[in-house]
Amino acid sequence: MRFWNSLIALCLILSAGLGLVVLAGGARGLFAPALQAELVVQDFPIPQGFGLDPKRVAGFMSEELGQRLEDDIAIRITLKADVMKRCAISCCHA
Repeated sequence: MRFWNSLIALCLILSAGLGLVVLAGGARGLFAPALQAELVVQDFPIPQGFGLDPKRVAGFMSEELGQRLEDDIAIRITLKADVMKRCAISCCHA
């Protein structure tokens, strides 16, 4: 009888431990394969005489990222204050 009580107690302890591992997110790496991404770069045919001004593209991207930096509260919370100041200075001088 004592053996069965010990076996039941051991099973309960193991299942509780397994539940804690699952709820803590530790079981995610046990059976999941490593995440892989395969990127393929293909040439995009551009018509003759068609071109993009790199300064215009850089200015547009700088404005978009600066606006997102101001609007996105998650980015503002994540970044330190000196990074925000440096981004503001570099956006103004770009």
